[in-house]
Amino acid sequence: MYATAVVGLFVGSLHLFLLINACVFSLSAAWPAGVIAGALRAFLLVALTMAKTRIRLAGVDPTPAFFAAIGVGPALSTAVAVASQIRLAKMPQSESRRGSVARAAYTWTAAALIDATLFGIAIVSMASQSK
Repeated sequence: MYATAVVGLFVGSLHLFLLINACVFSLSAAWPAGVIAGALRAFLLVALTMAKTRIRLAGVDPTPAFFAAIGVGPALSTAVAVASQIRLAKMPQSESRRGSVARAAYTWTAAALIDATLFGIAIVSMASQSK
């Protein structure tokens, strides 16, 4: 029980760190869509964490917005990761700011991979609890 909580805390902290980095790297790459998406995704992550705590501690039933946020967050991260990779691919090799665009793209990809993993774990967890 405690090992699961520690691993969850570690992965959640890593995820939040990656999202903040993606937001900062998007800012340095002069990409407003990445900055806005990073701030929105970090907000969703914190809001979901607070909702999960409320559900576990107070025994409150999850709302439809909770389930929607579980799906919207990973979809947003994946869409931004794909857009950042497309932006990187279209940028010429000689472009001076290619390094900052590449950092933003790779950080968004890492955040989307963690998002997809956590989404899969949430689906499996909800499926096992409904039985």
